[in-house]
Amino acid sequence: MGGGLALLVALPEEARGILKAGYWNKAASSGSQAMYECRVVGGEAILSVSGVGRARAQVAAREVLDECRPDAVLSLGFAGGLVAGQRAGDLVVARTLIPAGRAPGGEPKPRLSEALSADRALTDEALRVLSAAELRHHAGACVTASEIVSRPDAKRRLGANADALAVDMESYWIGSACRERKAPFLAVRAIVDTAERPLPDFIAQSALDAGAGNMRRLALPIMSRPWSLPALIRLGRAASEARNSLSVFAQGFLRAWPRPASESRHSPRNISMAETRKAQ
Repeated sequence: MGGGLALLVALPEEARGILKAGYWNKAASSGSQAMYECRVVGGEAILSVSGVGRARAQVAAREVLDECRPDAVLSLGFAGGLVAGQRAGDLVVARTLIPAGRAPGGEPKPRLSEALSADRALTDEALRVLSAAELRHHAGACVTASEIVSRPDAKRRLGANADALAVDMESYWIGSACRERKAPFLAVRAIVDTAERPLPDFIAQSALDAGAGNMRRLALPIMSRPWSLPALIRLGRAASEARNSLSVFAQGFLRAWPRPASESRHSPRNISMAETRKAQ
């Protein structure tokens, strides 16, 4: 490709609305992820579907950066909410990305000293697009955890400890790969499960199986737990809201790309804990 904009998502479900709304074609890739490409006003765009988690996100990001050499990278996808008052479909613009390890009790522990800041010009453009589209959105920190955070009490603690709005499983590692190669980067995530809403463990595991390419496992919750159908319907509606918000944002951003050449670029960098708080 050489230049243009790269969009990275983890799940086919996250990509579905974006692909339906644009003129995308399947692209060849030397890696394991599915890749698509299209022409936009400002040049070319690619969309990569990496799979869930750190390892897949890092591999996909490095392959996209090395093979396609994009001018900028967006990490898009679903997220869990960490603060009260959010709705399914709300978008979070991640000014700051914070990795999380595991505390002795098993809950994620944010590593604030390793936080990355997003590209400021991309952030400003994303906020402009969101405002123009009248999409509900928030700007602040996003935590990247190694496992799905499913319980409301764990979400609230993580949000308070990191002063963060959302949690995902890929964005920090994509941002880290972009920092290595000095590529401008931003993550925009759509809330599916709010801070108040629990995500049943068997549903979380099914999502991970889908991200690993095992789509047949998605049907198991209904087959083995028919009483889970109401929760699955509720989650499906929330995912639909999130997918629609991502699609509208992505199309608006692609139409606005590229930003003016006079704007400076700031690749992701390490920031201090004090800056993490200030950025919000």
